[in-house]
Amino acid sequence: DSSKGYTVTGEADASMVAYVDINGDLYPSSVGQDGIFIIHIEARLVNQGQSISVFIFKSEGIVGESVLVTIPYDPSAIIG
Repeated sequence: DSSKGYTVTGEADASMVAYVDINGDLYPSSVGQDGIFIIHIEARLVNQGQSISVFIFKSEGIVGESVLVTIPYDPSAIIG
């Protein structure tokens, strides 16, 4: 939510590294042995409706295809 932040989750091969790209700044998370990654994004880093990229760093400079994710709108943040 817009006050607590957001969580991006996904699946990839174990031991790889997942990244979220927010305005050119990269935020990494190791992919667990179960193939799951979780990246917490602080609310102050993004705006509602903003698109961010998520990608997997495979090895030796090989990067998987990025996926665009849109930060959801928080109905409780709307005044009026």
